[in-house]
Amino acid sequence: MSSAESSSPILADGKIFALPEENEDSLFVLMYRATPEKFEELGRFNPHAGPGASPSIVGGKLYLRLQDSIACYDLRAEGQ
Repeated sequence: MSSAESSSPILADGKIFALPEENEDSLFVLMYRATPEKFEELGRFNPHAGPGASPSIVGGKLYLRLQDSIACYDLRAEGQ
């Protein structure tokens, strides 16, 4: 993860979600699991969000402020 963060990471369901700002072309939502034993990246995707868009999670859904809209990603397992 980049040392220059502009968004606030959040913790949900034992996972850390963050948007490290490396540069606008490589902005990713990163999902980590952190335990005393290890720090493990579980996944990442490019949401095409502007710098500084702090994520939020409500009811198992991840919300991000984008350049001109809001995106919602359902993080729940199918059938939940």
